[in-house]
Amino acid sequence: MVDAASSFTSGSSSSAVTARSATANKATGKPAVAEQSPEEKFLAFAKKTPAEKMRDALLSQLGLTEEKLKAMPFEERQKVEKKITEMVKEAAEKQATKTGQTGFITDRRV
Repeated sequence: MVDAASSFTSGSSSSAVTARSATANKATGKPAVAEQSPEEKFLAFAKKTPAEKMRDALLSQLGLTEEKLKAMPFEERQKVEKKITEMVKEAAEKQATKTGQTGFITDRRV
């Protein structure tokens, strides 16, 4: 029996993902989407910067993902990017009003 740590370090988990993604959906004939294991999802999340996590959260509020955003026509993508900018500004203003402080992302109390 192979434990999770040795499986992860040996790279066998990535080959399992490749094997899953290589199989096609028999009903549609389209390639199947590779499903990530909980471990892979966690590691991908842990590697993200706070800004990337915030962007993902805002996209999620709009019902989008980075992949869906990249697949959009340029003009539509620009509208979404503008909406994200507005959402960040609104959050910063709301936080400043709530706490009386500016620098929503950069200021820290010590």
